[in-house]
Amino acid sequence: MEFKVFNDSVHGHMEFHPLLVKIIDTSQFQRLRYIKQLGGAYFVYPGATHSRFEHSLGYVHIVFPPNSLSWVH
Repeated sequence: MEFKVFNDSVHGHMEFHPLLVKIIDTSQFQRLRYIKQLGGAYFVYPGATHSRFEHSLGYVHIVFPPNSLSWVH
């Protein structure tokens, strides 16, 4: 079983279980790339470009550590 690694500015390298990668690769999850986490704040603060996609990856990293899904085949 090979984990996929994502790089994040807050969490650093994040490893995801293959089942989570299948969920991340769905079109429904990918649509989160275009929704801004901070709404229109990026007009005032140009560095505030966080998307719901990035936020969701960080959440999944915290909730499901790499070995937490070892029971999934």
